[in-house]
Amino acid sequence: MEAPSTPIRAATGLLSALALASLIWGLLLVFAGQQPNWGAFVFELVVLASAVFGTLFALGRFPRAPGLTLASIAGCIFISTGLALLSIPLAPTQVLSHPLFLSRFFLVAALTVLAALVTLGGDRLAWKSLIKGTLLTTISIALIAAGFATKSAWLAGTGFLPLLLLVVSLVLLTALAAAFCVGVHLIIRAFETATKPSV
Repeated sequence: MEAPSTPIRAATGLLSALALASLIWGLLLVFAGQQPNWGAFVFELVVLASAVFGTLFALGRFPRAPGLTLASIAGCIFISTGLALLSIPLAPTQVLSHPLFLSRFFLVAALTVLAALVTLGGDRLAWKSLIKGTLLTTISIALIAAGFATKSAWLAGTGFLPLLLLVVSLVLLTALAAAFCVGVHLIIRAFETATKPSV
């Protein structure tokens, strides 16, 4: 695999700088109470370390497996931000709508796109598999989440109709879970195809 291009490294440096800047916001949340929330503080340190690694990547370090490096940085920022907000503590629904989580989510999404660009390059088959897998995975997750969010409305009451809807929903849930698995497989296959050495 070729070393990441200058635009990729420059974009990574910019995103890492934004992640570093977001630490001010994160630390304000850590020290907002009467006592510091040390659990959230530790997770913010992980974000700091991830941003430092991103900066080193932008400076030309880690020339091998750049896609994996970027994906690892993105994953650490994403998970650490969620766990930090849960430690404050916030409810899961509050975490997903928190401005800090949303802002870092866009950073993570951008880093993930860069990882895909570095890894897949110009491989059309790999991109086709990635797009199909992403769409299938996203749609299945959205439909499953929508079903669980509205189940109390359309499963209310007693009698034959709610029982029938329950059976139908279980069948649909199984189908959507299978679709999710296929989507994840297509995403993995895309990266396998792109990184497979040519004979």
